[in-house]
Amino acid sequence: MLDIFNSDAFSLTSMEAAIKQIPYKPSRLGPGGLSLFDERSISSTSIAVESQGGQLSLIEATPRGAAGVLIGDTKRTARSFSAQHLRRSAKVMADEVQGVRVFGSDDQSLTIEMKRNEKLAILQGMHEVTWEYHRVGALLGNVLDADGTTILLNLFTEFGVSQQVKDFVLSTTTLDVRSEGDIVADLIDDELGGTNYDHVHVLCGGTFYDTLIKHKYVQDALKAQLGGRLFDDLRQGFTIGALTFERAKRWTVKNAAGATITMIPTNLAYAFPVGASTPEGNIFIGRFAPQPFLDTVNRLNPPLVVVSVVDPAQQYVELVGISCPLYLNTRPRAVIKLTMS
Repeated sequence: MLDIFNSDAFSLTSMEAAIKQIPYKPSRLGPGGLSLFDERSISSTSIAVESQGGQLSLIEATPRGAAGVLIGDTKRTARSFSAQHLRRSAKVMADEVQGVRVFGSDDQSLTIEMKRNEKLAILQGMHEVTWEYHRVGALLGNVLDADGTTILLNLFTEFGVSQQVKDFVLSTTTLDVRSEGDIVADLIDDELGGTNYDHVHVLCGGTFYDTLIKHKYVQDALKAQLGGRLFDDLRQGFTIGALTFERAKRWTVKNAAGATITMIPTNLAYAFPVGASTPEGNIFIGRFAPQPFLDTVNRLNPPLVVVSVVDPAQQYVELVGISCPLYLNTRPRAVIKLTMS
């Protein structure tokens, strides 16, 4: 029997089973999920976004040969955005490996390479969940730092607009949820003009979703859709009219201090167009700038680059992982904040 009080639980001892806890990693907006953002690498540390307002108006009838009204110039505005700098390091100490067995094994010794790969996976996971955090921030209009309060990028301020808000009076049993959804979709259509998109998706905080799905109108609509099978798992979402609702109850992350941050506020929801693109590209963009290493400057690099720095005394290897993401919603008024009352 393993004496946990007088021996290292990770040393070369006999074990019958190994249990590895894998934390939930939000990734719904990224590749493999909704793939909301057009993501690619760039060779500079900033990008410029140019906007030009289109003009459409009715033309008055005039006598043949008369001079018509001249079309005025459209205003063009260019804004520059700089990529963020995310750096996290990990050390692989020689003593971490000495006399340690492989996880789940009773006779295989851990190697430096195995420990390095283990920490690389952790390092990559930290960067990936931070990218998702920035995607959500860009969607909501404020890209926040890891503390959950410091604003790295306020898209409403940058584009000089205000957020559109629609209240759902879910305390009223007679509320027509489909009609309310049509109003939300119309707000998005009015903002996007001729921009095409696939559908309107709504990410709901836990309280908003739980209240919505218990509403009489929604219950009756789901009974009609599911043929009375209301015991089906609906956490992945449902569609009523123009809107597809999805629960984001588990979208939580921890910062460096160990505090839990909820990505989508529990009592709010956000409606947005999926697949919205103009001739110039997707309205949701993600760019990865070069990392500040000598062999990555002015180049197109992977989103995450990790370099190994060996201790001159050969006692450890430091893994330095850097990514430089920039996530933007170029049409922030096309995302509608939904409140409930």
